[in-house]
Amino acid sequence: MTCYSYAFLSADEIIVKMHGSQLTQRYLEKHGFEVPIMVPKLDDLGLRLPPPTFSVMDVERYVGTNLIPLITWENMGEKVFYLIKPTDDNLALYESWSSSVTQSEVFFGDKVDKCYKCVVKQGHTLFVPTGWIHAVLTSQDCMAFGGNFLHNLNIGMQLRCYEMEKRLKTPDLFKFPFFEAICWFVAKNLLETLKELREDGFQPQTYLVQGVKALHTALKLWMKKELVSEHAFEIPDNVRPGHLIKELSKVIRAIEEENGKPVKSQGIPTVCPVSRSSNEAASPHHSRRRMRKLRDHNVRTPSNLDILELHTREVLRRLEMCPWEEASFRSMGTRETWSFLKGLQKDCRKRTVRPFLLSDLCLVL
Repeated sequence: MTCYSYAFLSADEIIVKMHGSQLTQRYLEKHGFEVPIMVPKLDDLGLRLPPPTFSVMDVERYVGTNLIPLITWENMGEKVFYLIKPTDDNLALYESWSSSVTQSEVFFGDKVDKCYKCVVKQGHTLFVPTGWIHAVLTSQDCMAFGGNFLHNLNIGMQLRCYEMEKRLKTPDLFKFPFFEAICWFVAKNLLETLKELREDGFQPQTYLVQGVKALHTALKLWMKKELVSEHAFEIPDNVRPGHLIKELSKVIRAIEEENGKPVKSQGIPTVCPVSRSSNEAASPHHSRRRMRKLRDHNVRTPSNLDILELHTREVLRRLEMCPWEEASFRSMGTRETWSFLKGLQKDCRKRTVRPFLLSDLCLVL
């Protein structure tokens, strides 16, 4: 891949740099998460790492001399991120490029108007928003932690990326595991949240309403007659899809009808929006709801997170079965979710250059 002639733009034009203590849920809900965020220091991020003076000699002292010949990293390092904004045009170009037979011969940065270069140095943490197209070059030996996470701030783009991955036939190993199952749990939880906000007279935040609408559209699509067989195995056992979709339709319609009416402003809650609103304690309905929950405490049903954990454990257990045990288990009528994580068993090959992807988080040591 030849890219040395490309003039990259400085990521300083788009990246927001801040202290770890400033990067809070309150900040993200107020300002959104639309551009990459760089945290130069680990302070207040809740992360603990060895001090900057930690060296190969420390590894020898703590681990032993037999490990030293096997490692090549030094006490410094960096990664270079090439970032592209997820506009409609850029996403269309990315999908076309990804499915092209000449993909390996064309540098994607040459196909877009702007490609930003961001150097992530030792101790830096970079948060890349949903949908941002990026490639990573490991220009120096380093140790880095990275991963992907879902959130309520841009549900629509997360769904859009997922549908694109399906069209591109992205291997399961590189997709977010149990994405559709998680969407059903999230929809159920957000439905309860919106109902409680309306009951208390508070207006849901715009990003939350937009996310629920996007989620509702996706769930309806997955339940279409011609597509339901493809998606049914990912519906959690405790979710009634038809009923949930109807309830979402009702609450969305009610919110739209109330847009012109004066309602209380919810503000920026201090807790996750899928849990309880910070305004709940001041609500006249709060005591009634609390009494209802105390009454039902002894027959409390498992939370969505509990059910998702059980769902995950069940699939992982099936992956450990022998083929004949697996076939026997499936014949019992249990959902055929065993194959969803098979891709996760594949070994990842070490690469110094990663291709363009759609979302990420990276911490460089």
